[in-house]
Parts: sequence; structure tokens; C-alpha cells
Amino acid sequence: MNLEQLIVLILILLITGIGLAALTLLCDVILMRFVRRARAAISQLPLRALIIGGINFVFFGVVGFVLFAVAQEAENGGANGIAGILRLLGVVEILALASFLILGLTASARWVGEKIAPDAHAPRQIISGIIVIELASLAPLVGWIVVPLAATLLGYGAVIVALVRRRD
Repeated sequence: MNLEQLIVLILILLITGIGLAALTLLCDVILMRFVRRARAAISQLPLRALIIGGINFVFFGVVGFVLFAVAQEAENGGANGIAGILRLLGVVEILALASFLILGLTASARWVGEKIAPDAHAPRQIISGIIVIELASLAPLVGWIVVPLAATLLGYGAVIVALVRRRD
């Protein structure tokens, strides 16, 4: 790796980090009550949220993969109309999963931000939280895999819990 590739990699990571921070802040502003409920679920039931997030991620990931695989088989069999419908369902399912994952990451960032700056305003808490998660993700090996996976699945499980739990 030469210096030019290193600079490009650093710029990509910086732009991605800024975009992720902006996206989580936007989710927190638009869906404030829902993110607050998911953050409360993280605070009250962290292990349950992590397990639910992992199970649901695997399940819906497999469902999306199966939809695309069946669509490919249908296209090979000559049923292009069915293949198109299955692909559309797969795309919708994957986009819904990605949306829930981003909401989960927003709830995790808000939870981390509350631990760091409990007296700060909500936008400052979420920016602090996502910056800490992003910086922890830069640590070799553990940070590359465990930190983003744990933060996202914990938040995703909390989003599921917040969806099915009665409002307080």
C-alpha cells in the first residue's frame, strides 16, 4: 500500500463516519420517540436485545437470501415475471432490514452518548455516542468485527423490542 492509497482510505473512512453521524442524527430527530423507546429497551434489557437482534438479523438475512435464490431459479426456469416479483420482495425486505439496523445503531449511539455526557442535549449525546462507536471500530480485529456488530445488533434487538412492547 502506497501513500496515495492510504490517503484515499483515510478519506473514505472520514466521509463514511461523517455520513453515518449525520444519518443517526437525522433518525434521532425524525423518530425521536421511537429511538427513545429503543434506547430505554437497551438500558433495561441489554442481553435480551442483543439476542433478539442476532436472531432476527440471521432470520431476515436468510429470508432475503432465499428470495433472491428462488428468483434466480425462477428466471432460469423461464418465469421472468415471478422472478421480478421475488426480486422486488427481496429488495423491500433487505431495505426494511437495513432501515431497522440504522435505527438500532441510532439507539445504541444515543445510549452510549448518554453514558458519556448525561447532562448534554440529545443531539450532542448522539454525536458523542456515534463518534465513540466509530473510533472503537477502528481498533484492529476486535474493533473491526465485534464493536460494529455488537452495537448494531444490540440496537436492532432494542428496535424489535420497542416495536412489540406496549407503550409506557
